[in-house]
Amino acid sequence: MKKTFLLLLFIVIAFGSAYGIKRYLKYYTADTSRAGQLVEDFSLPSLSGGKGSLSDYKGKLILLNFWASWCPPCRAEIPSFINIQKEYKDKNFTIIGLALEDKEDALRYAKDIG
Repeated sequence: MKKTFLLLLFIVIAFGSAYGIKRYLKYYTADTSRAGQLVEDFSLPSLSGGKGSLSDYKGKLILLNFWASWCPPCRAEIPSFINIQKEYKDKNFTIIGLALEDKEDALRYAKDIG
């Protein structure tokens, strides 16, 4: 009886884990279906004041990164993005980060990481 219970528990945990991983990958995997395609111009307020427009970077290869300071994967990847941006700042490439949170929270995090 105890072995049967443990086997059933294992099966439930295995299926639950598989479902959780599938759900995680569905929502947290990068969508590369538009990689290399042109997008329409848009402008948004910048953290430094004023507005930033996508057309300001015409002719450059752009990586648009949607992030938030409360997002652990975002916090993990941003230091690498900063290093990549520094390395390729004189090339035909730039990274634009679009914060999905209040300006004050984004400014606080930007100040914290430099």
